[in-house]
Amino acid sequence: MTAAHGDELTELVLAVEGVADAFPPPSLPQLLVAAAVGAEDVRAELAPSHDGLRIEARIATRRSAHSADTAREVADALLRRFPDPEAQIHVQIARIS
Repeated sequence: MTAAHGDELTELVLAVEGVADAFPPPSLPQLLVAAAVGAEDVRAELAPSHDGLRIEARIATRRSAHSADTAREVADALLRRFPDPEAQIHVQIARIS
């Protein structure tokens, strides 16, 4: 997978009804840099890892949506796009907006 897939993944997640925002899980270096510069949020595109098909994403859900259902729909949308039986999709609800 390439960086273009990261853009595609982000668009796919944002297209799911009930998703207000999407961002990758922050890494420790990202958090340290963000803290050093006073950033409130660490933004980047979602990206697949390079050890098989494993996609991790954090989402913000809309208050009007049922968050657990929205997270399941995000995972289902990713699995429909990448129908690998060995795929690992991890969706974390980071906040409810």
